[in-house]
Amino acid sequence: MSPKLESDETGPDVNVASNSLLGAGNRGRFILILAILLTGFALRAYRIWEPPMDFHPTRQYIGAAVARSYYFNMDSSIPEWRRNIAQIAKDNQELLEPQILPALAAVTYRIVGGEHLWIPRFYSVLAWLACGVVLLLIGRDIGLSENECLWAFAIHWLTPFSILNSRVFQPDPLMVLLMFLTLRFSLRYDRNPSTRNLLIAAAMGATTLFVKPVGVFILFAGFAALMIARQGVANAARKPHLYLFAVFMLTPAIAFYFVQYATGGHIGTQTEGSFIPSLLTTPQYWIGWLRMIGRNIGVQGLVLALAGVVLLKNLRGRWFLGGLWFGYFCYGLFFSYHIHTHDYYSMVVIPIAALSAPPALIWLIAFLRRQWTERRTRLIGVVAAAGMVCAAGGLTLLKMASSGQLTSRAKDGIKHAGSLLGADMKLLTYLGRGLDERGVVEHYEKIGELVQHSDKTIYLTHDFGKSLIYHGELTGYAWPGQIHFSKLRLTGHETLDVVKLLEEKIADEGMEFFVSTEWDEFSKQPEVREALTKHTLIESNRFFQVYDLRPPSRAR
Repeated sequence: MSPKLESDETGPDVNVASNSLLGAGNRGRFILILAILLTGFALRAYRIWEPPMDFHPTRQYIGAAVARSYYFNMDSSIPEWRRNIAQIAKDNQELLEPQILPALAAVTYRIVGGEHLWIPRFYSVLAWLACGVVLLLIGRDIGLSENECLWAFAIHWLTPFSILNSRVFQPDPLMVLLMFLTLRFSLRYDRNPSTRNLLIAAAMGATTLFVKPVGVFILFAGFAALMIARQGVANAARKPHLYLFAVFMLTPAIAFYFVQYATGGHIGTQTEGSFIPSLLTTPQYWIGWLRMIGRNIGVQGLVLALAGVVLLKNLRGRWFLGGLWFGYFCYGLFFSYHIHTHDYYSMVVIPIAALSAPPALIWLIAFLRRQWTERRTRLIGVVAAAGMVCAAGGLTLLKMASSGQLTSRAKDGIKHAGSLLGADMKLLTYLGRGLDERGVVEHYEKIGELVQHSDKTIYLTHDFGKSLIYHGELTGYAWPGQIHFSKLRLTGHETLDVVKLLEEKIADEGMEFFVSTEWDEFSKQPEVREALTKHTLIESNRFFQVYDLRPPSRAR
């Protein structure tokens, strides 16, 4: 039997299935898809025009700084001092990937005539939506039913954390879209293993890794799993196409990052800080990784997804999804530091879980229907009792929190439990509780005026100064905080002598100002505060402190 005929027996024709899923005759399903689409768009549009401080501002403001520099260089009407500060701020960023989204944002700024940070965030939303459409095609190709495909799209589009991490000024949503397009073409190659289809899949994979290389494990594992499902491990290992796919996919990214490394880029430092083998033997690594998965899909979502892989009747689909999960596991082992500390490094589990969970969800819904029919009274009692217990517990915690009876340890426990279940504090921030972005921007703009928009400013902030740099239009040196000290310990480096570091920055690099917007961090470095008493305090309030480090002859 030819490979194509053998493959055709494992699932329905993709084009026919796609037409069946989205066909005009199925009015009810079309209305449901439209409702899911509009709901997802409405949730993502909420406050999208606000400064991007609701989700990883450190990462988002890197893109904002780069886009501003590109845009200012396109517009000769921008004052020269602003162009200079923007260029220096861009050059000081720890740039790793090609700056595709910032470049697209800058061109759009030029077209519309101004900086609007919601524009690149909206591009990310469109990328996430397009990935959902690709999931519909993949789902049908691996044997999901029409209802299961609809569940997959809904999970991908409406999972709470996906609403946050799909509207970011980061390359990740675009990377996820390209990743699943690569997997889509890998499935096409599996059905018709021609050289042409191999090159298309490899080219799409190369594009994905060029945008951001972290998806290499998942892409290779998905491709290899399909070959193993068809031919077995031994035969797949002997096929040159498996290795050609890897070589063609990896070559452009390796060339780009080799040039970066050779020219003094940040790739070496990033790699050293990402792969920390000693973490693999610590409980904090595994618990932290589970928490990051929990933030994205909840532990309950992970259980449903893994159960769904087992329940999927299509053998080819089981191998494919199993390959994706195995690739994600290898990815987490390699990026050991970021996988247990950065939730967006697990963003890819949302679409993987979206493809995996529907069979288990369908089974669970059918099971609950049977229970409702056979044991309705008992089920109502159990649900009511559970609801009362949860309500009582929630009210008790609220009362304790309002009266100050909750210890910091108890608060951390509640926060971690919420993260495991997919109810992270970032959701509250997104809904507008606890963060006044406009007020923060006003403070940053005032700081920029106080330091005269200097490019020799030391800043101690919660996001390494990224948002302060952007809104205050200043730059300089990000003063190390507790996260930096913790990472030094993990990587085996010596602890910094912060007073000596401050003196070197002033004497050798001519730093002119010191800004702190984080009192908690500032209070944990009393020796630095003591050293700063030798300098002029320009302004101090409950939001920030600004010191003039210049000698009296140059100070105001």
